[in-house]
Amino acid sequence: ITWQLKPADLPGLIKVETDPMYGGIDQYYRENEIMKLGPAALDGKVYGFWRNQLYMITIWAEGSPAYKRLRKAVFERYGRGKQNSEGLERYVWDDPTTDRMLEFDEKLNTGLFWMRSRVLDKKIKLLYKN
Repeated sequence: ITWQLKPADLPGLIKVETDPMYGGIDQYYRENEIMKLGPAALDGKVYGFWRNQLYMITIWAEGSPAYKRLRKAVFERYGRGKQNSEGLERYVWDDPTTDRMLEFDEKLNTGLFWMRSRVLDKKIKLLYKN
């Protein structure tokens, strides 16, 4: 998948809702998508489009054992990343095109992994300075 695709470029997308953040990020899921990252089973995956361009992808796995499998799959694919806060289960990666973050939310008992377009994020931050 390439950043800045339009929803029509990804077959099978179904709109879930619009998050009001940054003037509206339309969220979709993909019907009949295999819910795995490598061998790790996922509980959900959402594609976020800002101004009709793919801006971010969020995936999650519920429960600590599922999160550990997700973390292992992410580390195998992208390397260990930087743990940006000692003692906190949060890792970040950045490259010229993509920012990534993996974390475990103890309150939700859920592991989250998101990726976003750096190009679109810079445009958004210029428009929505706060």
